[in-house]
Amino acid sequence: MKRLNRKKKKLIAAIITIIIISVFLFFFIILPMGILGPEPSPLFYIFNSDDDTNHTVTVEIFNSNNTSIYNKSFDVKPDDYIKIDRGFDWCPKHMFYWFFWDEGSYTFYVTLDNTYNESYHTDLYPVKSIMIRLYSNEIPLKVGAVTI
Repeated sequence: MKRLNRKKKKLIAAIITIIIISVFLFFFIILPMGILGPEPSPLFYIFNSDDDTNHTVTVEIFNSNNTSIYNKSFDVKPDDYIKIDRGFDWCPKHMFYWFFWDEGSYTFYVTLDNTYNESYHTDLYPVKSIMIRLYSNEIPLKVGAVTI
């Protein structure tokens, strides 16, 4: 009789453990990945629609405290694009990135060939990317956002 009780206790403990692990996997891994996807979208894209000219684009990003957190220049070839992924400071690229995401308001200051300037203020989240277009429909510089 005692032996049967031990087997039942072990079986019940195993079933409870499996249920707890299954609930954890569903709510903390499977469900968020189904909603957010496996990794965040790129931070921004730069598209050069000009057919015959290379362009230099400088992107500076300010956080909600108006502190510069990113400043880099890129040389973009004609009819080409550059994709900039989010680094660890923006969003860690592993399966638990939604726990570490630093949401907030950011301002993108974009300069084209030290001539044209445009700023774009937005809230960022893992599925939102900034699109920087050069010479699209005769407009030298256009900055906007897209949700992927």
